[in-house]
Order: sequence, then C-alpha cells, then structure tokens
Amino acid sequence: MSCEAPRPQTYHCRVVRVPARCRSSRGGDTAHTAATAHQHRRVVHRYRPCVASSPRVVWMPAGVRTEIHLAGEDTAGAFCLLVDQPPAGWSLPPHRHVNEAETIHILEGTFEIHLDGIPAQLSTGETIHIPQGVTHSTRNIGKQSGRRIVLFSPAGMEHFFLEAGQPTPDSEPDLGAVLASATRHGWQFATQA
Repeated sequence: MSCEAPRPQTYHCRVVRVPARCRSSRGGDTAHTAATAHQHRRVVHRYRPCVASSPRVVWMPAGVRTEIHLAGEDTAGAFCLLVDQPPAGWSLPPHRHVNEAETIHILEGTFEIHLDGIPAQLSTGETIHIPQGVTHSTRNIGKQSGRRIVLFSPAGMEHFFLEAGQPTPDSEPDLGAVLASATRHGWQFATQA
C-alpha cells in the first residue's frame, strides 16, 4: 500500500477563470496583465495517485472480517477507509469516537443504527454520517453477513483495527486487550462517558 512504487505520470488540471482585464492588454490594466497573467493560465500539477493494491485483513471480535483499504499514510492523514463484514446478529454497544467522524455505506445487508438514541434502519445502497463525538450503536439485523464501507475522518482509527484485530478468523481475541486498545484510540463507550 506504499505510494513509493513508480506509476505512470498522471496530471491533474485546475482551470482558473481569467479576469476580463487579463485576457488582453487592449483596454486593460497593462501592468496588472503583465504581472499576473501567468497566475490565471491553466495550472497543471503533477501527482502520483496512491492505489492500494491489496487490503490488510484483520478479524475483529464476533468474527467481523475487516479490510483496511486506505490508511492515513495513503491519504495524508485525511481519512482511513475500511470494508467490514459483520455477521448476522453482530452488534456494537453505544459508543462515540473522540477524534474522528464516521461515515458508513451499506454494500450488503440491513443494519440498525442508533444515532444519539434515534434509531435508523439502513439497507443496501444507503449511507449515514456520524459526526465526531456523537454517541451511536450499530447492529446487523439481517439474516446474513453484511458488508459495509466505513470511513473515519481524519485518519487514525485504522491503528485500532490493526492493533486489536487478529490475523485469522479462528484466533481468539483478548476482549480486555481489545477494549483497552479501543480506549487508547479514542473510543468512549456509553458506560465510560
């Protein structure tokens, strides 16, 4: 997932509107035109896009497969992006994230999310945004495993998943260690708040 590998050059263009007085020196402010016309031309920036080749996979308690597709080092700290697969009946108790906002998009399944105590049911194709510091709980109310895209902004939450997750589905997590890691990474459960 490193962005260091050489990639074909890609160009990003930003088009800036050129003020009328800079389009021509006829009838315009010649000093302004000469000094700033270069600022109003099409600006081309070189960048190398970061494409995660394969996600890091961890297994969270209750058998939740979690794929970390983009981490903070991939997004300059802007966000981290995960895809998880909570099994039927899975739930998280009321909690909030001290440092991050969370956005959840449902790829498959049906989930019930309580946002500040107000229930919402989300199905395939629906999205919810949970602002930083807002208490929420989540439950897979479907009859099968679901799939969700989960985005935390700013990045940092991926460190919790990497620290608390297990390498295989049959690994038994130490729930005390998972809770301690969650607390270290800014999770506050309703009983802690």
